[in-house]
Amino acid sequence: MREEEISVLDQKNSEDVLNIRNLAVIYKTFNRDVLALSNVNLDVPRSTIIAIVGESGCGKSTLGYSIIGLLQKPPAEIDHGEIFFQGKDILKLEESEIVELRGTGISMIFQEPMSSLDPVYTVGQQLNEAIDIREKRKKRRAGYHGAFESSGPSGSHAPPGLGERMVGSGVSMGRRKKFSDEAIDALRRVHISDPERVIDKYPHELSGGMAQRVMIAEALVEKPAVMIADEPTSALDVTTQAQVLFLMRELREEIGTSILFITHDLAVAAQIADQVIVMYAGEIVEQASVGEMFHSSLHPYTEGLLKSFSHGYKDEGKMEAISGDVPNLKYLPEGCKFHPRCKYAFDRCSNELPKLEEVRPGHKVACFLRSSSTSSRSVS
Repeated sequence: MREEEISVLDQKNSEDVLNIRNLAVIYKTFNRDVLALSNVNLDVPRSTIIAIVGESGCGKSTLGYSIIGLLQKPPAEIDHGEIFFQGKDILKLEESEIVELRGTGISMIFQEPMSSLDPVYTVGQQLNEAIDIREKRKKRRAGYHGAFESSGPSGSHAPPGLGERMVGSGVSMGRRKKFSDEAIDALRRVHISDPERVIDKYPHELSGGMAQRVMIAEALVEKPAVMIADEPTSALDVTTQAQVLFLMRELREEIGTSILFITHDLAVAAQIADQVIVMYAGEIVEQASVGEMFHSSLHPYTEGLLKSFSHGYKDEGKMEAISGDVPNLKYLPEGCKFHPRCKYAFDRCSNELPKLEEVRPGHKVACFLRSSSTSSRSVS
């Protein structure tokens, strides 16, 4: 399948860049299968930032890796479901076709940038490789197959860099100049001071915050339609964290990228997101706009999360922990997976699994307390 065929928009809602339908992921273990994701449904509109929140082990990262095709197989296995990127089910694509989508179609920023940046190549070389890949794909879409030879850490030659590292790369002087200028401009746009100096540095010479900005700069030059950010600010100090969040919103505004922002930090979600998705034990239990979620949440689990972190008010009182423990995914409870920890649970909760339903415009929740059949009951 050619790349131009992959990028054809033919889904029902052309405003969505990503659609996930009934996605289920299992991990094969020695004694039994672990259900990591269970019938996840999600629509990602264009130029929208969606925060995915929940406790560790709820399936946030598994969802992100499923979308970009980076699940380790084995033990991971997609049991069923569909993931439509710009109208095409990427689960039906060959690995070579999925590789073509990574970066310029769907990109990912990982929690630890030092594990993603290649330690033997400079910042400039790695940015220029991203630009080179983008340009080659543009040429292929235009029908100029084989116009450029493979280069960079993933190929047999080093990517075009700066100074003496560009000599013998086989790249024309015009393209070298263009790529160098664009790489420097990308660093400048993520507010790295003295980018002409930083571009010749190796990853180990960068601070954590600067390395994360380089990762965002790489996403900026690749111009992806969807970017998955997996806990990108968890290792950063508060000041750097605020700057990185601002940069990611700028990325959305400049090139229209949709961002799935995976985090366990509700305060971070409140700062960056347009919509918030709450996951628990591999399922989406609530979805709403950021304002609706923080001021009118409906699911008891979301209520517990909101009470367990500080809102920054002087008189907010004592924070409350959610009772009980996160369930073992090997031995999930029957019915609603949250019911053993829920103070509002009743008989139906332990016997039947609630469905994710829209109870207000744009607000979905999976809870019998809010379903039409039990509308007389409510969370106090």
